[in-house]
Amino acid sequence: VVGGITPNDCTTNPETCKPVNVAITADVTGAVVDDTGKPVAGARVTVRLKNNTGKATTDEKGEWTVSSVPIGKTVSGKTELDDTGAEVTVEVDGKKPKTATLTLKEGKDNKVPTITLDPVLPPGQFKAVIRAAGTGKPIAGVTVKLEPGGATAVTDADGNISLDVQPGTYKATASGNGYKEQTLDVVIEQSAVVVKQFELSK
Repeated sequence: VVGGITPNDCTTNPETCKPVNVAITADVTGAVVDDTGKPVAGARVTVRLKNNTGKATTDEKGEWTVSSVPIGKTVSGKTELDDTGAEVTVEVDGKKPKTATLTLKEGKDNKVPTITLDPVLPPGQFKAVIRAAGTGKPIAGVTVKLEPGGATAVTDADGNISLDVQPGTYKATASGNGYKEQTLDVVIEQSAVVVKQFELSK
């Protein structure tokens, strides 16, 4: 107390009154399971807001909590929640990452719906043999490109290429080394090997 006046007392001494910032926080909780409904332990969880980021790791029950994420402030009795949009990303090896969004409110009642992680499919393999039309001789130095995705490989001395790609439907285009380009449709299945033969003409 200075001279009978309490500092920061806004009623009796408004000149020295300093606004007090009180942070408003939220606790965010959730659970992570795999595609069979079993809990996923050890998954990395990131809660991203405009101005803050919180991190957690799932426990053996697949559950996680990020505590005291700042979502706003109270200044001189006026509350402002200016950072409530949360993006929750979950990652773990061997599974596809997943993102969820949530609008946070003050306190502990911020539960993200259970996040299910799908397995990353084992890739299939695409092999191709590039030969010259008419002679059947292998052509080295030809580029084979798969779309979508843009995976490319260049043929070796025996006219062969090999690419590991995720299952899906692709168009494979062989071009270069003075030959006309040729495109074939390719369907890659999980853990399967697909072999195509190109016959390029000049």
